[in-house]
Amino acid sequence: MIPVWQSRKTGTLFEVINLDAFMLYLGRFHEGEPLEVIVRKPRKPTSTPQMRYYYGVVVKLLSDYTGHTPDEIDSILKWKFLVRTDGNGLDYVPSKKDLTTTTMEEFLDRVRVWAAISLSVTIPLPNEIEIGEDYGQEKSYGD
Repeated sequence: MIPVWQSRKTGTLFEVINLDAFMLYLGRFHEGEPLEVIVRKPRKPTSTPQMRYYYGVVVKLLSDYTGHTPDEIDSILKWKFLVRTDGNGLDYVPSKKDLTTTTMEEFLDRVRVWAAISLSVTIPLPNEIEIGEDYGQEKSYGD
């Protein structure tokens, strides 16, 4: 995984928040080696409420309907809707924790549409149900 360094623009200066760690990381590269620098506004990571909804509502409903375990449903959904192909032609599934709130909602929308059409399972929208704090707690939100 490529690390992301928090920074800020102060006047005409570019300040790296954890400069010591950043410099240590830069030490991995050879003198004169070409590097790329990407500057963007911070991304909003997938939210905890989205993950509670995903595991506590979406995965649970599909698990109950299909008989698959929640882990199997999670794996099926990730491979069905999140699979990517890298520059070497290898397929992989990015971690859900690396999705933004927007891309996570796009993923959830695709899952809801697929479940309705393919399985005749209606998955309620997050605002249509109350999601308790205990939903999804048995599953780590880091994958």
